[in-house]
Amino acid sequence: MQNNDTVYIYSLINDSEIPSTQCNFLFVRKKDKLRWLVLDKYIRGCCIIGKGIGIDFDDIDDFINYISHLKNSGFKFQEVRESLHGIGEYYNHIYRPVFSYKLQDKHIAFKDQPYRQEYDDLAIIAERDEYIRYIRQLEIIFEELTNIFKVIEPSPDNMNVYGNALRNIIILSCTEIDAMLRNIMKSNGYEKKNDNYSTNDYIKLKEILKIDDYELSLNFFDSLGSFSPFKEWNKQSPTTSIQWYDAYNKIKHNRDHNFAHANLRNAINSVIAFAIILMAQYGWDNAFWKRKFDDIFKIKNVPRWNIEDFYIPFSTEHPQVAINHPNLVNTTTITSKR
Repeated sequence: MQNNDTVYIYSLINDSEIPSTQCNFLFVRKKDKLRWLVLDKYIRGCCIIGKGIGIDFDDIDDFINYISHLKNSGFKFQEVRESLHGIGEYYNHIYRPVFSYKLQDKHIAFKDQPYRQEYDDLAIIAERDEYIRYIRQLEIIFEELTNIFKVIEPSPDNMNVYGNALRNIIILSCTEIDAMLRNIMKSNGYEKKNDNYSTNDYIKLKEILKIDDYELSLNFFDSLGSFSPFKEWNKQSPTTSIQWYDAYNKIKHNRDHNFAHANLRNAINSVIAFAIILMAQYGWDNAFWKRKFDDIFKIKNVPRWNIEDFYIPFSTEHPQVAINHPNLVNTTTITSKR
């Protein structure tokens, strides 16, 4: 965390309701007193206030008494957690949900809008143009796959069908995946001499991005089932443990002997892997993703995050700032300056 006020998440619970309702409020501590981070309903920002000009809250009970509807509803303090992020901080090209007014007000924002853990990633603000370029490229590649579906029926019986058009899709998708993974590592301070990255490096991102938790299927092609292309990825075999990526290496370097690996199964997995890496950087509950891919990909599973993992919206005093992920500190190679 950079020089920033430490953020604490206070959870309040109302046991009188069935099921009980939990609220989570953000505070910073100033000399053992609390200042409340008020989140706006319409923008991603927040402001830091006390209960009066120059007067901070003595403790959480003082806050509950100040917010009359909490006291009247019987909310009581349950626990406090320290956020992993300062106000406005986010990791370069790494998605986390953004703490929202929906969480602060109640876990039910409106009767017809149940609480979810997905909100626009702060990084979209700073990296909008790059995100849109990747979206366009994924659109192009998926259009090529759709054209193949016009010739090869996308059914379980045809998953081993192979050919040049499928090889091209695998190579294009995996080239983009390589570029994105390399960019995530470099932008977080993990640099290698001669830019020589490999799956031995990329595997460090598995836990950080939680990409093995993502599972997608293709709308209109339910018979194919769902795909989780990073599910079996492991440190012991960082290349061969993901079959579609291993196929990419084989058909790129020796097509004649490995042409059968350019099959429909590996092509679909590589396209979905591209989509997942994009989701793991920018989220999926944003207008860009919804407009382009809600009709293409059906999201079957995504990571669940602890509330202390959530990004904290920026404020006037603390503008948005990108920081390096601490687990990508590189002790064996050149580390870039933050």
